[in-house]
Amino acid sequence: MVSERLFNGSLVWYWRRPIRSGAEYQQLTDLQALIGQFHLSEAPDTWTCSLSSNGNFSVSAIRKLLDTDNMGAWPTHWCKVVPPKVNFFLWRLRLDRLPDMCNLLDRGIDTSSLLCYSCRIQVEDINHVFFSCDVAEQVWSFIARWLDVNLPKWQCFEDMWQWVMLSSQNAAKVLITEVVCYASLWTLWRFRNGLIFNPGSFKKSHVIDTIVLYSFDWLSSRYKKANLNWNVWLQFPLMSLGICVCNEGYTLKLPSGFHGQSVRYPGVAAIDEFRRERMQEDAFYVYTALF
Repeated sequence: MVSERLFNGSLVWYWRRPIRSGAEYQQLTDLQALIGQFHLSEAPDTWTCSLSSNGNFSVSAIRKLLDTDNMGAWPTHWCKVVPPKVNFFLWRLRLDRLPDMCNLLDRGIDTSSLLCYSCRIQVEDINHVFFSCDVAEQVWSFIARWLDVNLPKWQCFEDMWQWVMLSSQNAAKVLITEVVCYASLWTLWRFRNGLIFNPGSFKKSHVIDTIVLYSFDWLSSRYKKANLNWNVWLQFPLMSLGICVCNEGYTLKLPSGFHGQSVRYPGVAAIDEFRRERMQEDAFYVYTALF
């Protein structure tokens, strides 16, 4: 113990035998030089963190260290509005650690085909699944019309994330856009997995509804300042925080690739029904699929 060797502020050594010359003596000299840099006292031992100026440990200090040493130009980002499993999914997406066909091949896992299960045209990698596949392009086209914004054609997750963070000077609009984009990515991945592991369980016609419902549910239940109205959310999502209107249905135009006609959405009661059904089958859709 250090306390057994400390006497009047100095270290006292008790060796069972004399120290030999040569390498053993040199090691002792190096050890004494190293210990001499520290000033010991009789005070109780305490933990200190070298990452903060006050010596106290904090999660933010660890996060800054990770951002600087591991993430480079792309810092860690945890969105409190989306569920933890979605944050973990986004983290893996940013690091390109999702098990798409190309990543599985790189890890020596044999697959029947490298083609995308959605379009059956292009090789499936992360950027194709979420940004260049036909299904993904239709989803982003709908998001652009729904949010009433001009979305650029993103090539990767970093392009999307940078655009979202700079999309508006209004923090509420940035948050809504971020949550909608994350709900879109999460739904696209669930749709892709449904095609592979359980064909027919997640229809293409349900993708849009799932995005609308997920984003509304996450914001309304996990964002304390949210006072969302279902009808306003369907019609004016970027203006929905703090806006209250009468409880009436709205008509929302879907992309022709998904439905081909306008769909009448129900009122606020549909959200409560969605939450109840989702606990049983993790999906509830507000209209009947036509194909």
